[in-house]
Amino acid sequence: MQFLFPSFLWALLALAIPIIIHLFHFRRFKKVYFTNVKFLKELKEETSNRNRIKNLLVLLSRLLALGFLVFAFAQPILFEGEEVKAGRKAVSVFVDNSFSMNATQNNAALLTIAKERARQIIQAYGESDEYQILTNELNGRQLNFFDKSTALSHIDEINSSPSVSDLALVRNVQKRTLSQKNSQKIAYLISDFQESISTFEQPVDSTVEYNLLQLRPVIERNISIDDVVFDAVVPVLNESNALNITLTNHSQESADNVQLSLLYEDQTRPLGTVSIPPLTTITDTAAMTINNTGWHDAEVRIEDYPVTFDDTYHIAFQLKQQINILSIYESQSNTYLGAAYKSLGYFNRTSAQKDRVKYEIIPTQDLIILEDLSNLSSGLIAVLEDFVSSGGNLLIFPSANINNEVYSDFLGRLRANNFGNIQKQTREVGRINSDAFIFSNVFRRISRNIKLPATSSNYVVNVSQSRAMERILDYRDGSSYLAKYELEAGSVYVCSAPLSSEFNDLSANAEIFIPLLYKAAISSGNQSEIAYTIGEDNIITSQNLDISEKTKYLITGGDTEFIPGLIRQKNDYLIDITDQINTAGIYNLTKNGNAESSLAFNYDRRESNLSLVNLEEIRNEIGVDVNIIEETIQAGLTDFISQKDHGFRLWKYCIMLALLFLAIETILLRFWKI
Repeated sequence: MQFLFPSFLWALLALAIPIIIHLFHFRRFKKVYFTNVKFLKELKEETSNRNRIKNLLVLLSRLLALGFLVFAFAQPILFEGEEVKAGRKAVSVFVDNSFSMNATQNNAALLTIAKERARQIIQAYGESDEYQILTNELNGRQLNFFDKSTALSHIDEINSSPSVSDLALVRNVQKRTLSQKNSQKIAYLISDFQESISTFEQPVDSTVEYNLLQLRPVIERNISIDDVVFDAVVPVLNESNALNITLTNHSQESADNVQLSLLYEDQTRPLGTVSIPPLTTITDTAAMTINNTGWHDAEVRIEDYPVTFDDTYHIAFQLKQQINILSIYESQSNTYLGAAYKSLGYFNRTSAQKDRVKYEIIPTQDLIILEDLSNLSSGLIAVLEDFVSSGGNLLIFPSANINNEVYSDFLGRLRANNFGNIQKQTREVGRINSDAFIFSNVFRRISRNIKLPATSSNYVVNVSQSRAMERILDYRDGSSYLAKYELEAGSVYVCSAPLSSEFNDLSANAEIFIPLLYKAAISSGNQSEIAYTIGEDNIITSQNLDISEKTKYLITGGDTEFIPGLIRQKNDYLIDITDQINTAGIYNLTKNGNAESSLAFNYDRRESNLSLVNLEEIRNEIGVDVNIIEETIQAGLTDFISQKDHGFRLWKYCIMLALLFLAIETILLRFWKI
């Protein structure tokens, strides 16, 4: 036992006063004369003994009453294991307000319980202490410390949020902000502690006391739509496009007959049912036909309770009104090339001689074709590299007499294999990669009699292991005829033979040439992502934005409307939404009131996995200096913290005992008649 104010114990010397009074009784006795005291002797002896017992009891009552009164002022404290934490404190409380906290426990949402626990924590400390209230948003205001009343009001303002923060990040924020305080540092984390977010890093800051409160929900199962993507790189107009839908069963029981549906163009179409084994991820495929160009949005749905935030998945995609293609030629453009694109609907093809190319139009193109160029200027090489890096596609046909030094530098910057010597012999293409996007879904069945290109001259391709090459068309001996390379967001297609019909019959082979030109054009990496994740994708890349004083861009959707931040980066613009989108759905990027593009946002799927961690495992991971507050204690959390940090204070009981003994003294004096 310890005393908070031990100096008051000097007052125990006052106990000598009633003892002195008892020992030296200064009462004067009056003599009474009797003629005969013979009959009073026995009564006198009896009365004297009873009086002595009464006086001793009264003295004891006075001593105990005075002693406990002194103890009350000295404030005795019982403290288990540690010393009393005196002085000012900085208390940081994290309340998990992610969607998983909407689950229930005893018919109450976990978030409601978590907020009540946070209030109890704040109430356990003093008015002079400082408080920080953190949630998954971790915004700038939450990094500050407030007084007690302000902290309690911030707890009342906490609502469910789509944001999800790893608890390692939360703990680092607490560590960083608490390190700026000179007072005692105490941190609390209130969460369901799902496995997907409950990671911690070593070491634990020994100056911070960490306390973990786990709230465990009652949930039977959960099924989530994790992803929806087109099977092809981009959807194709007037064709049946395969839509791959990824679903996960997060429970221990099999999920049978899960209903799938597709909402597209304001019509809901059933996609059938699927069955998912326990703890398994599957991919189901649905067909989707797109009959017009422009922006489209769709939503895939399932019905699954009680967790519903991951039961819908939104996508938004564009089929461009027009595909821009630029052909750059040496002296004369290939006539077959112009005729091929003229027959392909909405393609807008222009051509320019290499010395007359307007560099400013290159970023607006989807595909650039180099027609048998023997040499390239350094300026053109730099512009083409930026074009591909920003998501454009480049199709290269070399001349029969290239400048090897220039081409080696050019292809090296595009991370493509270099050319060796030219081989002047007739060769035939013998293999077609139907899995590549260029030829996927082009042929129902590749016949043995299919006519493949043949060449009379081609360059040897110096294959390097450091160059990631996707083979599209190969000669019979396995050497490369047409290959694809990736450079950041764009693609480079390199043919090892010239396009000229003098050396190559590709342009006369419509069965191969037309799909090559068509797919290479529509597969531009300039396509926007079909879906973004709330809280994760806060920066979006876009092209061809018109930034001027007269231009006003807005992002709108539902009740949301805000001006995004725009940052120029090479030929692209970065759109900064800074956590201003908090509801899943379709949003529009508008320019002066007119829709420019559509953006689909979905909730983070990390919390779809309902598995919870064992807090003892966390203790083992981050150290034994972590307090785990059990659920049986949480109901009386204020008293528990008060006793844990301040000890079990006994002064109230001392007051009660002092009053009790004063009452005993009064009873003895009033009712014990001698």
